Amino acid sequence: MDTSQSPSSGDPNPQFRTAAIDAFLAGLSPWELMYLRGQLRDGTAKISGLASFEDLPAELVCIIATEHLCLDDVLNCRRVSHTWRAAWDHEAVCSTLCRYFFPGLLEIHGEHRDQTLARDLFLREAEQLLRRRHGKPMQKSFIVWNDSSSKVFRNKRPKHEAEDAPQGCILAPSRYHYGPSVVYGDGKIAWELSNTRILIDDLRTRQRQICSLSQLYLSGLILHMQSVTKDLLVLSARGSNAVHVWHLNLEEWRRVTLPAHCSACYAEGERVAFVTTESHVVCWNWGGKALDLGAREEAHLPDQPLCVMWHPVRRSSLFVSFLYNRDDSDGNDYEVLVLKYEDGKPVQRFTELATSLTLPETDPTPTPMGWSQVIQTRCQKLNSHGLYLMAEMRLDDLQNSMTPVAAASVGFNVVTETFVQRRYSNASGNPTEDFDDLQGWMHHAVFAHHWRDALGEQLVIMGQTHDDPCSRRFQAGYHSSPAERSSPTPDISDPQREVNHGMHPLERGEFFCDDGFMVFTTKLGMLVWAFCDVPELPAL
Repeated sequence: MDTSQSPSSGDPNPQFRTAAIDAFLAGLSPWELMYLRGQLRDGTAKISGLASFEDLPAELVCIIATEHLCLDDVLNCRRVSHTWRAAWDHEAVCSTLCRYFFPGLLEIHGEHRDQTLARDLFLREAEQLLRRRHGKPMQKSFIVWNDSSSKVFRNKRPKHEAEDAPQGCILAPSRYHYGPSVVYGDGKIAWELSNTRILIDDLRTRQRQICSLSQLYLSGLILHMQSVTKDLLVLSARGSNAVHVWHLNLEEWRRVTLPAHCSACYAEGERVAFVTTESHVVCWNWGGKALDLGAREEAHLPDQPLCVMWHPVRRSSLFVSFLYNRDDSDGNDYEVLVLKYEDGKPVQRFTELATSLTLPETDPTPTPMGWSQVIQTRCQKLNSHGLYLMAEMRLDDLQNSMTPVAAASVGFNVVTETFVQRRYSNASGNPTEDFDDLQGWMHHAVFAHHWRDALGEQLVIMGQTHDDPCSRRFQAGYHSSPAERSSPTPDISDPQREVNHGMHPLERGEFFCDDGFMVFTTKLGMLVWAFCDVPELPAL
């Protein structure tokens, strides 16, 4: 054989080196081949000289994560080995993951970043998000409505309340389809026990506060709950422009007089923004004075609905949003205007075109008169780091108006000051499968099913009440990566059945949610799903 063409272990030509290895393997016995395979599999035979994942610079790891991986992929990569975990736990990588998957998270923890690493923030937020996405809470509990002698919550009597204070008319939940009037915020459930007492149950501490309305009731006022936060309980007076605010920690009252009746209330901590029936926007904080922002005049949109969003950290910052139909469109294009206020003064404007919905491509015979686009303003806080849902659009089947065939949403992050839009189409077949009959849609508040996002999968829980036809939506993983376009939709059929089990459509009430809890109210009590570490609740 020509020596110039013979394979040699020192020859740099890969073709010759491969031929040499093949010739060597061909001469081994079966036992020797099995031994060699075991050595390679067990890692006894070390392979050196090749770059591995942990050798990549942090910049490349960030590019891989944001352009090619979804959140589940990132978490799985961390479990490959200790060296891979070290690469993913690099502070620069975790900071990028936080900004990409959870915009605003780093900014609101900026003052405490010396004590809290980006890695800890990312892992904590990712764990809670995946639990919500797959419907796997840490605790599940059903808590019945009862009087102030609850075995679940520790009672705290209001200051200076006399034992013989008038109790008013007890509102027995069993006599009403939807149970007592309920509001939720920051892990607190406030509900009316009677005309003179409101109970505030803290799911995080299992403490119950009793807000006495006795003196106000004796003066002839009938109060209705508007909002509750970790600090305040806000109530409006029937037939009056006055709003009454009770501080949960100080147990003191304040009275705020508005230029017209209160129609909506947006509260955060010790801050409250009131929207009146004449479209005034009045901001107020505990210890301060009420200020009319003149937002409608600033926006030059006299007849359009508006929402108010508070910055989670900066107490002086709030945002007012408007949704309106474009004059130059055919009626299906909407635009969102957001006004930013600092210390009560407008400082910046943001606008976004809300893309209109189109008929689903899967429909074989779409007819122009067979579909109707419905749009509602919805100022709903979606997470604790700045994201709000401002509006949603539905494409409904006119033959069956209870069944949306497509949906879209517009959100705004007040921390990053950016818009987020998502489009959805039904991907679960019959949306009423495993639920009550279709007629139940018109009555019950809890409805969960899959929607397929054009930019990534999302879990959406929608609901309707008898007196509120607007859908309410909770979105787990509102921000998605390109890698999620083809990822499988989570199987939430079991959680769906669990939520609906034993709840007659006529006995379902409201649905509330935030980062830590999902709360489903019913005629008899409330079903609580806890996605955070809280004191143990009675098991379901």
